[in-house]
Amino acid sequence: MLFFVRIINIEADIPQTYLVDYSSTDEGIYANLALNLQNWGTLMYPLKVSGISLKHNPQIILDIIGNLIVYIFMFIFGDNYYGFRLGVVFVAFLTIIFIFLSIRNLKKVYKIKNYYLEIFSLLFFNVSFIFYSASRVVEPTIFRLFFSAIILWIFVSMRTNSLKSFLIGFFTTISIFLVYVNNTFLILGVFIYILILFFMKQNKEAIENIIYGTIGVVSGILLSEIYYFGIWRTEAFKNLFEIIKSFNSNANYTIVVENTKISYSFYLFTYIKRAIKFISSNLFFYSLPIFSLMIASLYNIKNFFKIKKREYFFCLSMIIALFIQTLVSEDFINRKSIVLLPFIIFICIEYLILYQKKEVSLSLYNVGEIFFIIFCIVVQKIYLPFSGYAGFNTNDKVIMIFYILFPTLIFLLSLSMRWSYRLLISMFLVFSLGNLFFIHRYYFRNIYFYDKKMMQSLNKYGNKIILGEYINGYTLYNNVKTLPITREETKKLMDTGDYYYYFDYSDVQSWLDFEFGRRRLKLVVEYPRSTFNQYGNSNMGIYRVWKEPETIWYFRK
Repeated sequence: MLFFVRIINIEADIPQTYLVDYSSTDEGIYANLALNLQNWGTLMYPLKVSGISLKHNPQIILDIIGNLIVYIFMFIFGDNYYGFRLGVVFVAFLTIIFIFLSIRNLKKVYKIKNYYLEIFSLLFFNVSFIFYSASRVVEPTIFRLFFSAIILWIFVSMRTNSLKSFLIGFFTTISIFLVYVNNTFLILGVFIYILILFFMKQNKEAIENIIYGTIGVVSGILLSEIYYFGIWRTEAFKNLFEIIKSFNSNANYTIVVENTKISYSFYLFTYIKRAIKFISSNLFFYSLPIFSLMIASLYNIKNFFKIKKREYFFCLSMIIALFIQTLVSEDFINRKSIVLLPFIIFICIEYLILYQKKEVSLSLYNVGEIFFIIFCIVVQKIYLPFSGYAGFNTNDKVIMIFYILFPTLIFLLSLSMRWSYRLLISMFLVFSLGNLFFIHRYYFRNIYFYDKKMMQSLNKYGNKIILGEYINGYTLYNNVKTLPITREETKKLMDTGDYYYYFDYSDVQSWLDFEFGRRRLKLVVEYPRSTFNQYGNSNMGIYRVWKEPETIWYFRK
């Protein structure tokens, strides 16, 4: 029941970007299909309004699984944050169940009868600040995390290699075409694992994985095609390639934007920067002991290879795969690396089992290397942040250094020197306390409800259509309707004279003048907000749309 504490204050604003890297403006973008069902009664908004033909965004129709879950809970609990976000809490709970089933299977392998591992895992999932945050925000990452947990459970639980390979291929494909395109790292991870099997000279098993895995992939593609063609009259791969093409115009997804000519040094700098972002991402930053155990396991990789620890190399392959994908497509890895959590937890649990059996070791020199890495992570994140992610205050720094960083060092020293288990447990409890401090500070103490109040205020516009790319995330508690369309299509609708309001950040007047024409939009209402995005924008506003770009303003009139 402790898990469901996260439902308390679920209507509150999301904490600052520098802390969790989530945004309420993104929630509507990721839940377009669910909100379309709520606001329009169909999966897609009208594709012809005021005589203007509109196109659907290929990214909107992608996450059908996550959107259906969100809508089911909105249907039950209403057009509010409870209905909107409780589906995410439910999926997070299912994720924990699958991870626990994987851990239980691991215990059977090592014939462990006590419940210490379950208690350790349960404590982590209930106090982890980053998992707590991910489990109450509408964003595809939690659904990707759920599929990671399913795939891990299939791998460690299924004894028949053919069935295991088929199901992994099937669910991996489903997670790409029906959840999120960048789940392609799962396919890459499977490919890396098969290569490792060949190096282990497990050729028969590797070939079986390829054959039955391919059948699973094909089955997943067929199911995806039924969805895409049956509902949208398009094809799965066509939609996939359209999304990838749209990624090429965004530097957060690709390195080369619009075929810009760049030097080799730029490539090198970009790869280094993305490697740093991966290593210092929130999953590792807020979970330094977990990250340390994962690194510690690498010192025993030769031994694991000799004794053919398949589960370990399967999990490691997934971590390597996401790292490689991040070098090519960063995709806000700071918050999205949490999709690796099931694989990392499994590695840590197995390492602790082997540690107890004295089958692994960690030298003081290894401890020094690991601490240097995690020290660099903390310094980079707090004192040398990337643009838009600065903001840790003094209390945050104290919690991070004295309740997470230093206890991790003592935790590692205790592992190396094989001090008492009580000290290990004590340091993990101190780390847990540090995460609890973050949870208390930003989900119980420093909480605000500006977004909820703004949406309630928007109810005065009735069921009018309000234009703008961010308004879709603010249709709860009101009856306004939205069209999540391109800026070019928005311009055409403005020209019809049928639409009077546009929604955006309140401090982007210059950009709007450039995008839509000087004096085309004028801010008339500003809504305060408690959070800033990575570009420093915070408050939102309603802009009045004027028919002619050169209209002179008569506010009294």
